[in-house]
Amino acid sequence: VAGAWVSEYREDTIDPETHSKVFDCLEKLASSWNQIDLAICCRKFQAIIIDEYGNDKKNALAVLDEGFSIYGQTNSELVRAKAKVLYRSNDHEGSLALAKKLIDDDIPLNEVEKTFLGREAAISAEKQGDYETARRYYLYGSNAALNTNLDSMKAMHIGLLADAALASWHNGDRQTCLGDFVRILDELNKIKPDQTLRNAHCHALVRQALLWLNLEITGVNFQFKDGTRLTIYPGCVSNPEPHPKSKEHPLLPIDKAWYILAGVENYALMNVGITENLEQHLPFGPLIEGQMLLCQPKMHKAMAQLDINLFIEALQDTISFCAFAKAKGMSSTEIDYSKVTYDALPIATKDQQANLQNTADQFVLLYCAVCLFKGSITSIRLALGKLTGVDGFLINPELIDHLRGNGRAKDHNTGLANLILKGTKVKQGNSPREVFELAFYILQVAKQTGHYQLVIGILLPWLLERCLFILENQRFLLKQLPLHEAEIRIALEKDGLSTESKVTKILTTLLPTLGIPNQHEFSKILSELSK
Repeated sequence: VAGAWVSEYREDTIDPETHSKVFDCLEKLASSWNQIDLAICCRKFQAIIIDEYGNDKKNALAVLDEGFSIYGQTNSELVRAKAKVLYRSNDHEGSLALAKKLIDDDIPLNEVEKTFLGREAAISAEKQGDYETARRYYLYGSNAALNTNLDSMKAMHIGLLADAALASWHNGDRQTCLGDFVRILDELNKIKPDQTLRNAHCHALVRQALLWLNLEITGVNFQFKDGTRLTIYPGCVSNPEPHPKSKEHPLLPIDKAWYILAGVENYALMNVGITENLEQHLPFGPLIEGQMLLCQPKMHKAMAQLDINLFIEALQDTISFCAFAKAKGMSSTEIDYSKVTYDALPIATKDQQANLQNTADQFVLLYCAVCLFKGSITSIRLALGKLTGVDGFLINPELIDHLRGNGRAKDHNTGLANLILKGTKVKQGNSPREVFELAFYILQVAKQTGHYQLVIGILLPWLLERCLFILENQRFLLKQLPLHEAEIRIALEKDGLSTESKVTKILTTLLPTLGIPNQHEFSKILSELSK
């Protein structure tokens, strides 16, 4: 019976009406021989044919319900078949209830059947927003696929593990998700993408999932060349019937995938051990392109956590990256990250460091400003002590002096340093104009260095606090305040805006009261920064 079913499936010759009747006759024949298991199998095939090939859910369920009345309401074969029918019709609540019963009651099923049962149950749970249950059943299916000891099921094992990891991410458990992906990338090396279609799909979708995690954590709006957006969906990595063109897509080198995973770890402000142990997963050594990819995530984590040691390491990498790109005659945005160059990123020479001193200065200013916005003045003092005499980059000594309170501003950077320093003075702090200028110029630096989203999120609470202080204690320093106060207060109090829009609105409404020339130009730049 099973052989005939498989043969008809492969030949695509199944006719719903004819073949459902054939299995009805076979069921009666098997019953007359008292071969109940065979009869139940024929009943199950009738329902599957009517549902999957005839698209007739109602009659398929009727066939199964009649089967329950004959063979018992708890018959696992028919319960599984009914769960499949409900799953195909997107009745995920009903399908999950039946699948739960089969799994939780530990109904005897072969490992292949358990694999697909677990996958469908997990997808049904995930589509209902029950990510914890989804993870449990993805893992149930993954373990079953592993227990088959079949080469053809290895991709399913890895794919279901990846789907479980993504369910954890959706559930807010990022640490478990990232820890899972360490195992997933290790397991992925054990299957060859060109061996089977499932293998090719698994390789491609694991990489796509990592790219999605990176976009999710950074908030970047990425689109492919054809205009489509990178998306994932429940059960996407473990799809058992992938598109035939899955083999045609070029694959990101697996070593590059490790760097993307390390980047997500840094952006997520976590320490799962991925970045720390990265070279253990790179048998051919470090990748120059991978190290460049990791510069920004490490800097993000260093500033978000005010980790001066990580900041120094990230700044050394960043200056080496910029020097490398400049030596190649291109900007950092023109680097071809699809290339694979196994080598350590060259440390910038003294001449290169001197040429990139302004870049290093900007990062130091940004770090100190973030310390100020977070209210951690001691972190500025700690940073200034540790930044002196460090190899790998050069900082203008006058900048450090100005951040320590020595001297008048001589240029834009030292002027910005003075604004930061004055902001650390608890009693008076910055004047209204200085608050505006500090926020404005730091946002420009953040935009130029690629950390705008992080910095503007840290800036907003400080800006709100300072603006309320200004309205209460420094009103006399504002020009024509009665004309603008209502608008300023609305900007401060209005909810529902994005962080970028709210900061832009606050600064724009405050601007007319400061007596700053070229206000139109400032407003225009603020608007462009948030794009």
